[in-house]
Amino acid sequence: MTNLAARLCGEAKGGEILVSTRLAGEIEDIAETEELAPLTLKGFARPVPAMKLVRLKPGVSRRSDGGAGSQDGGGRGSHRE
Repeated sequence: MTNLAARLCGEAKGGEILVSTRLAGEIEDIAETEELAPLTLKGFARPVPAMKLVRLKPGVSRRSDGGAGSQDGGGRGSHRE
């Protein structure tokens, strides 16, 4: 699966997030996705179905518990004493 994620990342245009149909199914309660035409990716014998992350669904907020990606740290490059 890591290879698929890397290939989808490589296909994404600036600001886009592409995900597998499997992941899209896992996040369907919190995110809206849009089906794309199957992508021809290096290392895959057949075209791969993919989805584009459109937005979080109303009422869903971004992670704010101090984990990676939040503004108050915890991620790479943060420093706490």
